[in-house]
Amino acid sequence: MPRGGYQQPSQPAPVSAPGKLSRRTDGGPAQTTQKMTGLAYGENADFNEMQSAAPLRATPGAAMQNPNASSRAGGSSSAPTGMFTQTQRPGEPVTAGAPFGPGTGPMRAPKRMAPRISDTLAMLADASGDRGLASAAEQMRLKGR
Repeated sequence: MPRGGYQQPSQPAPVSAPGKLSRRTDGGPAQTTQKMTGLAYGENADFNEMQSAAPLRATPGAAMQNPNASSRAGGSSSAPTGMFTQTQRPGEPVTAGAPFGPGTGPMRAPKRMAPRISDTLAMLADASGDRGLASAAEQMRLKGR
């Protein structure tokens, strides 16, 4: 049995409880390094070096996720747009979608009309069979409410 120094556990726990129930959580699988897109040849080395200097613990199920899958918000299976690439919408202002500046503003939901009081009272009168509610519904309908 080795003595002294770091000894990686053979079966690390994903999480640990406190006190007597505690187990070591170090030494488990780590996340793989990710590639940054849009950089010139050789410029990704610094980014890779920073990622490998402090490896992160693997997220459960992360190995099954594919960042280039078609289930992304855009729905396309093409490679992601690089950070320093030219815009794909040159005629659209950067403030498009914002509630200020040029361009189309945010989409607003149409105003929903509240139900008329007479309609609500009529529904209640039909459901309960109450003649008083039916009379009140008729009075409200005549007043235009």
